Amino acid sequence: MACGDTLVGISSGFTRSGDTEADITTALNTLFASGQTIGAFHNSTYPSSFRVSDVDFKKSEGRATITLGGSYVKPSDYCEGKRYREQVWATARQFPEVYKVTIYLNDGKLLGDLLYAVTSKKP
Repeated sequence: MACGDTLVGISSGFTRSGDTEADITTALNTLFASGQTIGAFHNSTYPSSFRVSDVDFKKSEGRATITLGGSYVKPSDYCEGKRYREQVWATARQFPEVYKVTIYLNDGKLLGDLLYAVTSKKP
């Protein structure tokens, strides 16, 4: 995943509803509300305070367009930025029908672009 660590899937305790948009919303909101640690695992999204505002899933394309409300806190370094990105995108892509994920903030900025600014230059 990033800097020698591994992405580990953790059950949220929720059962899939069959509504991909609702399931993505539940999964991401669970990640964002989990605090700094989830059991023994580090949650890199913790400093930001996000909630899912909208999910638009196009089944024919496998594309989920997600809009987040709340505040973004820039990750502290390259490794933390990579972890942050992987945790968020893996959470959205865990559903087999989702192939592509685009994430916007309410102000229209792309979360991927903000994270790229932190991770584009490896230390």
